[in-house]
Amino acid sequence: MPLLIPFNDIRLTQVSARATLPAHALAQDLCDALRSSKTGAGLAAPQLGILEAVFVFWPNRQEPVRVVCNPRILSRSAQTEVAEEGCLSFPNTYIPVERSKQIEVEYQDAEGGTVHGTLNDFAARVFQHEYDHLQGVTIVDKLPPHQREQVLAAHAKRLRKAGRMGKGAHA
Repeated sequence: MPLLIPFNDIRLTQVSARATLPAHALAQDLCDALRSSKTGAGLAAPQLGILEAVFVFWPNRQEPVRVVCNPRILSRSAQTEVAEEGCLSFPNTYIPVERSKQIEVEYQDAEGGTVHGTLNDFAARVFQHEYDHLQGVTIVDKLPPHQREQVLAAHAKRLRKAGRMGKGAHA
């Protein structure tokens, strides 16, 4: 089972390269890790330490997991909503994040086929969250600097206790 890299791994701050397609093996690893998380709604390749523009997400738990490669957000609605978001890279941390309620997207599936669509509400939020990971942005980057440092320090303390600071770590 693929493991998530620690929150302070430098790869989470880097922009992902265009994915090499087909991406079946990477998509399967992401799906396996997401399903094993029990609580996650999406997972991006950088969270596994792979800097390719691929993520998976559940628009809702009744639909199959979607594989998204080389995504683009074509437009964002002016209507936004602030809601708490969690992230598998920051366990037990929930941060209020403002997101567009509707987005128009284009991406490739694992085979390389082009997908166009409009996402609303929760699905739009999760897509934007995972898209941010591909840009090297995490939810803590949405916080004011002093709050960001507090969250990072708390997670660093937890990792030090567990003896797991991570490759290329920063705290």
